[in-house]
Amino acid sequence: EHYFTRAYRLEISGYRYGVRGLIAPAATPGGQFHFANLDRTDAQGVELELAANYAAGRQVRVSYARQRTEDATTGVELTSSPRQLAKLNALWPLVSDRLVAGLELQFHGAVRTLGGATAKDFLLGNLTLTSRGLIDGLELSASAYNLFDTHYGYPGAADHAQEVLPQPGRSLRLKATYRF
Repeated sequence: EHYFTRAYRLEISGYRYGVRGLIAPAATPGGQFHFANLDRTDAQGVELELAANYAAGRQVRVSYARQRTEDATTGVELTSSPRQLAKLNALWPLVSDRLVAGLELQFHGAVRTLGGATAKDFLLGNLTLTSRGLIDGLELSASAYNLFDTHYGYPGAADHAQEVLPQPGRSLRLKATYRF
């Protein structure tokens, strides 16, 4: 971790770990599936993050991770384990700290499915406007998830009919929180 100035921070992390007794689906002689502690996995990767904190509460953070997770016995890359992940987060006060915009972009790299196919990479965007202090104890927010209406999916498990499970398109959420 290194601070270039009070406003800028760079963090680099490397990791390597193993998991033993991983819960995995197993087939019975009759073709039914059950879950048991069977597998062992190994993972290694590196992550970079650059964060900036500016005056008046403005913040920007960008990160990128490159990783590989595999079955320790066979050396085969695990399904649902992307090699690349990236994220951008920005908070920007619009009216002092009473109205704040938050933007998040997430990149999820392609992943292998159980059938050996590939679930494509995708980019998601989320936007939230949050209002604080209009009335004591009241916080209002409006969010748009999957802002670009990206068509994407995650690999299914052994008990799913589909190889890739499609995810919802754009959605909106309004939220009111009152603290007393």
